[in-house]
Amino acid sequence: MSLFENLKKYFANTSKEQQDKDWKEVEPLNNIGPDVIDYIGYQLLQRNIDKQKFYELKKVKHFIRH
Repeated sequence: MSLFENLKKYFANTSKEQQDKDWKEVEPLNNIGPDVIDYIGYQLLQRNIDKQKFYELKKVKHFIRH
């Protein structure tokens, strides 16, 4: 099963209360390393893939955080 399928199953079968409890357990890890958008952008640049996608990701990240 793919990561996406596992996440979909988790959210479909897990109560909001349990999700909140699970999140509290892993929340401190949220401040370690790059976030997902930075990581994807880095991978795009490293692989010399469409730099426009990288800049679009940066715009999305800015929108999400503000």
